[in-house]
Amino acid sequence: MFSGTGATVTPLIDLRAGLVLVKYSHSGSSNFIADFIDSGGARGVSIANEIGATQGTIVDYASPPGRYAVNVQADGAWTIEVSQPRPTDGQPVPAKFTGRGTSVIGPLKGTIALRVSMVHDGTSNFIVTPFKLTGSDGGLANEIGPFTGTQSYRATGVFYIRIIADGNWSIDMQPL
Repeated sequence: MFSGTGATVTPLIDLRAGLVLVKYSHSGSSNFIADFIDSGGARGVSIANEIGATQGTIVDYASPPGRYAVNVQADGAWTIEVSQPRPTDGQPVPAKFTGRGTSVIGPLKGTIALRVSMVHDGTSNFIVTPFKLTGSDGGLANEIGPFTGTQSYRATGVFYIRIIADGNWSIDMQPL
């Protein structure tokens, strides 16, 4: 786990190819921007780009494997915890979830076609993306502002759902 106050670059860590789960928090009142950078300084996966006090969890796919640091811009205290889960099982779907803000659901496990009903009451981005252990599995929603809609998703094996949101959200996964 990394922690600090203000802008910094963390020490390098080794990431293997595959899912990367990152939990973060920030207690400042201005920008909190955190991105992975490779050992050559090239920007990689974005962890957060928020204003003010915030906390959340993201999941993404690290490729290529290698040594990465986290470049942090912040005006307050922050924490960042990086892990690379490799679950073999998860909560079975169908299932229903609610939350607020950026979050990750999972691990989940299913082998059925699902109707995914989504609701968001925020004013900014609402992005819902499934991630299998081998990477992103397309997008279920990419909207701005309030949203109500349904998409289909074929659950095959273990997966996570990444939610980027600024408001309350609900996701209901039921058989087609």
